[in-house]
Amino acid sequence: MNERIVWLVLVALCVGVSSALAEEGETVVAPLKALILSGRNNHDWQTTTPCLKRVLEESGRFTADVTEEPASLDAAALEPYDVLIDNWTAFPEMTGRQWGSTAEAAVAGFVRGGKGMVSVHAATAGFLDWPDFLKLGICTWGEQSGHSARHVFNIEIVDAEHPITKGLHDFATARDELYHRLDLHPPADVIARTYSAKSVGGTGRYEPMVVTKAFGDGRCVYVAMGHDVEAMEGVGFRAVLPRSAEWAATGQVTLAPPADLPPTRIQAVVVTGGHGFDQEAFPKLFEGAPLNVEFAQQEDDSELFEDIADWPHDVIVLYNMGQRISETRRAHFRELLDNGVGLVVLHHAVAAYNKWPEYQKIIGTAYYLEDTTLDGATHPKSTYAHDVDFALHIEEPEHPVTRGVEDFTVHDETYNGMTYDAANKVLVTTDHATSERPIAWVRNYGPARVCVIQVGHGPHVFTDANYKKLVQQAIAWTARRNEK
Repeated sequence: MNERIVWLVLVALCVGVSSALAEEGETVVAPLKALILSGRNNHDWQTTTPCLKRVLEESGRFTADVTEEPASLDAAALEPYDVLIDNWTAFPEMTGRQWGSTAEAAVAGFVRGGKGMVSVHAATAGFLDWPDFLKLGICTWGEQSGHSARHVFNIEIVDAEHPITKGLHDFATARDELYHRLDLHPPADVIARTYSAKSVGGTGRYEPMVVTKAFGDGRCVYVAMGHDVEAMEGVGFRAVLPRSAEWAATGQVTLAPPADLPPTRIQAVVVTGGHGFDQEAFPKLFEGAPLNVEFAQQEDDSELFEDIADWPHDVIVLYNMGQRISETRRAHFRELLDNGVGLVVLHHAVAAYNKWPEYQKIIGTAYYLEDTTLDGATHPKSTYAHDVDFALHIEEPEHPVTRGVEDFTVHDETYNGMTYDAANKVLVTTDHATSERPIAWVRNYGPARVCVIQVGHGPHVFTDANYKKLVQQAIAWTARRNEK
């Protein structure tokens, strides 16, 4: 049975069902018809194209056909459809006009006349010498373009009133490939974006993820998600693609937001510098948790806080011991806390920024690098002891930071001769003679939550399951994610 006959049969079935429902007084929305352009891609189009078809049809809003020969299209072939889904690219051959003038005119005329086109992921890498494609595709692969390692990343809704994103909250993707430094062809509207972390090969800036554009009387959408079937099966992609296709086809979206859209992963920046540490063992502390972690080695102690425009992180984890922090950077640090960014301070970071009194107020303790006189009181230089085995006791087992953490013994470095703020809520203590009694505590600094954990010198404690849980739950608590 050829495609034309199949299409006529489907239309007849739809008409029959619509008539039956109409007799019962129900409102019926006829399915939209999508054509997926496929047949060539530097990604696995043989698996992603059937997945795109399935995602569209399982939304209940579309029927979808596939062509593996876009060059064969003309205006008559496109006439039955409402929207095109572009999953085709000849990358790295991004010039040459492989579809030919007839198909190019048909596709451009189709959208310009009031219908729509959605380009998916790698479809951006094509036809750089076809002027209309730069508008239809909205984003194209340029000389500086690239992508991160595949990972789970957060989608931030920029325009919550656009029909595609209305009702969607920020969400985490399935494991996907995050494109960066695409060439954006204005005028265009970025309605969702993603932070591209340097720690996974990204840019350290926000990148467009869902972009819309008018083309004549029609509408175009570029969706940067969708590297493979795993990425396309994510709840977020399965929500965004049909909604994008419906808007491109009609200018409206009737599809309801999914109830199971995944929450975002906590975005944490781990600040290091000014003190050595085991660079292989330390990062493992953050594995296995719903975290996106970016490591920021500070070459001049505090450059992370020089420019906080478009700050992407929910939590700052300090594991640094640098001392230099300018007045501007101090102000920015406090501004972040005033905006509710969480703060976790680990081990030697209690001795960072020793000449900044406000820092000691923020973290609720002072470690003295030298004999110090403050407010008429003299404090001798604080002390430390390496390679100590000492027992830790959980004082507040129901607190979200310590919940599920049992009393445990660590082989680590102890600190002594510190002073503490009475407002600290102490969660973990020790009775060892070379250590101060408080080991972990929480406090508030304005709207910001702060958690300080005094232990954390080396791989012996990094590999302890209780310590790892303590650190990860501290990050979640300061990000306000584990209240229950």
